[in-house]
Amino acid sequence: PKIASRLYSIPTSSSRASISASLHLHLHTTTSKTKYYTYLVQRRTMSSSAPTPTPTPTPIVELREYALHPSQVVSYTNSTTEASALRKSLTPLRLFSMPETGGMLNIATHMYYFQGGFAERSIRRNGMGKSEEWKTYVKSVKPCMISQKSSIFVEAPLVKEFSEVPGLVAGNAESMLEAASGSGSGSGSESGKKNENLDLDLDPIYEIRRYHLKLGYDTVPQFLTHTHAFKQQQQQS
Repeated sequence: PKIASRLYSIPTSSSRASISASLHLHLHTTTSKTKYYTYLVQRRTMSSSAPTPTPTPTPIVELREYALHPSQVVSYTNSTTEASALRKSLTPLRLFSMPETGGMLNIATHMYYFQGGFAERSIRRNGMGKSEEWKTYVKSVKPCMISQKSSIFVEAPLVKEFSEVPGLVAGNAESMLEAASGSGSGSGSESGKKNENLDLDLDPIYEIRRYHLKLGYDTVPQFLTHTHAFKQQQQQS
């Protein structure tokens, strides 16, 4: 402990040689102190050189909403349709829609699922910024926009707990639709028969619901608990 206190008392303006001399002077005062300091250095070296486990990134969902000039909606839609393949190659797009009812109109709504979390989002957006094709597209649609809004979400735990809640992982919802229609491998439908009420030629509908919850630290956990219980009741029935 004395050595540690002396080590940290060395002024930061000292040269490397003076720090080494100071350490050398203290190390040789007694044998016990020498052993203590050697152990301390080895521990630090081992801990710093040992590989640190990389934490698994938390997937995120980004919802982007662009308010458009009513007179520019057609122009925006045409340019965006032409650039759809480019967007898909640069981003993990899961939804692009223009709502016609249920809220504000002329809002270009698109959703992305980043399996690698914020790190993947940064990489993807950097790639978009380097794409000359993307820059040309953005330049063509910017005049159509009034405002832009971006919201980041994480999927609730119940997405992984209930098979009928596919979430936004690429392929899950598609597989569920195929299974329900009887066009898949048959693993998703208990009866193995085609659901005559499901027409895959029609585009699926996404409904976005927003709930304003009361303030409180336990509000969201309670909400998720009640939702989880409700889904369990649905499964049992």
